[in-house]
Amino acid sequence: MTNYWYAGNAQEGCHFDRSSQSSFLPVMSSELRKRGLEKIIELSASDETCIASAEESLRSWTPEALSAISQVNTHTYWGPSYPRARLLEKAKEAQKRLWQSEYGAGAAPPWEMPDALSMGTQIAADLNTMGAQAWVYWQAVEDLDGKPPTPWWGLAQLSFANGGSGLRTGKQFWALAQFSKSIGSGATIVASPRAADTVVALQPRRGGGGRRDGERATDLVVVMTNVDKEEAAAALDVSSFLGAGPSSAGTVKAWRTSSSENRADAGEIGLAEGWGGKFDVRLAPESITTLVVSLA
Repeated sequence: MTNYWYAGNAQEGCHFDRSSQSSFLPVMSSELRKRGLEKIIELSASDETCIASAEESLRSWTPEALSAISQVNTHTYWGPSYPRARLLEKAKEAQKRLWQSEYGAGAAPPWEMPDALSMGTQIAADLNTMGAQAWVYWQAVEDLDGKPPTPWWGLAQLSFANGGSGLRTGKQFWALAQFSKSIGSGATIVASPRAADTVVALQPRRGGGGRRDGERATDLVVVMTNVDKEEAAAALDVSSFLGAGPSSAGTVKAWRTSSSENRADAGEIGLAEGWGGKFDVRLAPESITTLVVSLA
């Protein structure tokens, strides 16, 4: 529905009003069925540029249009005031997957932290409040050649003209790595005590191992964003994930991205036999910290 997506404009995208979408989606679904592709290709709609438009589109479609799609896509360029919870509620009512299909930031130089911190809180809001089942960044790599000082949207930059030389990775690259290096396929996002800045996930341990009788070991991953210019303290209580009785000894490993670090190893905490599942975390100023709780 975006009003600046129209023929002849420099922006990407294609404008269809909502009544056209309601008419077109069932036709497309029918054509896929005729060709035996309905189990191979699923329809998603309508890749709106903001959450409010996505919610309004979902409310406006006919039952036939809703039944034609498997997934709702939305961009989330706007901040925490947008109706994430309402969109999640409507997607659940319609029994559709919900993806955050585009986000990007490029106001600050890529070697500084502001856009990386914005990304950290945006991911937290989109996963915790909107329940997004996938989180997609807009521009992975952009061209170094002929660029003005800003904006820098890419997670990385290189010279397209010179065979991909001069690769550099900005703070946004490392901010996303704080999440993607530890939260991956098969992870379950669970309720966060700090939905605005902290993501908590249960991640099946890569490589399996660690449990008997075919049960796969699971790590608890916590990613915390501190936007403040001062060090912050956070109490972490993971006791509810430990099951009955005291936990066996294990470890907590930490990685951090800050103004001076790029997903740097921030140390390891050894957990004593029978620990209670509670410990304190010190968050560096303007940083994103990932903790992986690995239980024996």
